[in-house]
Amino acid sequence: HSRCIKILELRVVGTLSELLIEEEINCELDGGYLPIIRNAQDNAEFNIIVQMFDELKDKDVLLALVCNESSARLEWEDESAITYIQWNTLYPPINLDFDCISNTPRLSSKV
Repeated sequence: HSRCIKILELRVVGTLSELLIEEEINCELDGGYLPIIRNAQDNAEFNIIVQMFDELKDKDVLLALVCNESSARLEWEDESAITYIQWNTLYPPINLDFDCISNTPRLSSKV
């Protein structure tokens, strides 16, 4: 399988988890998967790939993060724990210590 890069566009009404499920299915149909970034090397490689595409410039992209319904915490799609969170050096590390069930972000159209 190869990585599948999907732009996070605020183009739909619904929750982020619903969008992730939709894009995971689309990636699988294309023979790929959303990226899992476990360390600085994965992050560097992913950023190099993203920078190769003009249409991804200044865009947010989806990662294979899912909400574990038992723990109410985010984890990687393969059920592994998130141990590396400095995905973007322009921003501080993301705080993942929140209840992802009761605090599910909602997406809405830019229009």
